[in-house]
Amino acid sequence: MLFPHTSTLDVSSALERVRERLALRLTEAEVIPFTASFGVADSNQADNIEELILTADDALLLAKQRGRNRVVIAGEETYMELFEDQTGPQ
Repeated sequence: MLFPHTSTLDVSSALERVRERLALRLTEAEVIPFTASFGVADSNQADNIEELILTADDALLLAKQRGRNRVVIAGEETYMELFEDQTGPQ
């Protein structure tokens, strides 16, 4: 999803509301439970759309590694944590 002219914090808040409402609706529905995770990236973090998508995807991967059902904003700590998970502490 794209959120033009919106800060990553505002996007994160909006996605948290989506995630929370989805969880609430699932408790009322007769469906197999599932969770939703999101990775958020700012257009200033990339030179083109492909890089931006990869940056958001890295944040999504980290959300899943942290236990799923959460929103993670891409940033320096995202890459450091992903790297440490793959090779151990530096």
